[in-house]
Amino acid sequence: MNGDTEGFALLCHPNLIFLHATGETETRESYLSKLEAGRYTYNRVEHPIHSITVADGTAVVMGDVIAELNAEGKTIRLQNRVLATWVQTNQGWLLVGHAGLPLDNRRR
Repeated sequence: MNGDTEGFALLCHPNLIFLHATGETETRESYLSKLEAGRYTYNRVEHPIHSITVADGTAVVMGDVIAELNAEGKTIRLQNRVLATWVQTNQGWLLVGHAGLPLDNRRR
């Protein structure tokens, strides 16, 4: 939300798979380039966490994302359930997978 794409990039594994709730899939590079170019601008984000499961250097985090953002010039309101996979590396915990699923099927 503060436009700190460099800070966010440090948390992302080089092999990140980012699956949007629309079904669109992005790599680390494509997602970060869109953030840097201002194609995605998050105005409000809530991210309550429901569970974290850790096993063998991998953490699976389930929660919700309730957000308002501008994407490609359109205002979008998200209400998604997300599953994020983090792996423990020499650089710390890195996000390697993110998948969103709409909690409500209505288009906004």
